[in-house]
This record gives sequence, structure tokens and C-alpha cells, in this order.
Amino acid sequence: MTGTLADPDRAVRLATYRGFAGQGRPPSVAELAAETGLAETAVRAALRHLHDAHAIVLVPAGDAVRIAHPFSAAPMGFVVSAEGRGPAGYAGDRMWWGGCAWDSFGIGAALGEPVAIRTHCPGCAHPVPGQPLVGRRG
Repeated sequence: MTGTLADPDRAVRLATYRGFAGQGRPPSVAELAAETGLAETAVRAALRHLHDAHAIVLVPAGDAVRIAHPFSAAPMGFVVSAEGRGPAGYAGDRMWWGGCAWDSFGIGAALGEPVAIRTHCPGCAHPVPGQPLVGRRG
């Protein structure tokens, strides 16, 4: 990404990351508009600017976020789950998809809390064991 983001673009990007972190999915255009106070047309324009600047990846239709690294809105081979209690009140009730091993580690780092990463061997489909140690503070 080059240059400086305009204020609406920055607000939409921050709201997108907050949505992924808190809900395990990207917020919709309507949710982004409500959080940022921008009109939906301004949110769509900001999403397009962010996509063009390689800050996010939109779905082919251009109306929703597919990837905001390290988060993915669709399965990509890595499941990342938080150890701590989430909105439903029990441990492990928040999950995200990572696009690769590095993105999966990045989710734990971005959240600043322990996460467990699950994946499988692409050659034989056997689960790859992982330990919940990513993202610990201290």
C-alpha cells in the first residue's frame, strides 16, 4: 500500500478489522456505515480504495471484504480459535480463518491473546497438531 489513506478509508479499514476480531467475520457495508457514520455509498467507495491500495481484498462482486490480512472471510486451510471466553461466554467460541500459517500466527499477534491453530497436511490430509501459544502477552 502506498501513500496516506483518506480519513473515510482509514475509518472503514479500522471498522473492518474490529469486525473480524470481534465477530470472526468482516462487517457488512451496512454495519460499516453504522460504525463509521458514513453513508453506504461512501463505505463502498472506501472499500474500493482500500482494495485498489492492496490493503484489503474484496469478493469478485466488489461488495464485501474477502481478506483483510491476517483475516480471511472464507476457509483457506487454517482454523484459528481463541482460548479465552468470547461473546457466547465459553472458551473457544471465537474462530477465524487464516490464509496461511503466517496469517494464522498474525491473528494471535493481532488479538494479543492465545490462540490455537488447526490445519492438515495438504499431501495426506492428516491433522497437524498445534499448541495454543500464539499471541501470549508478557
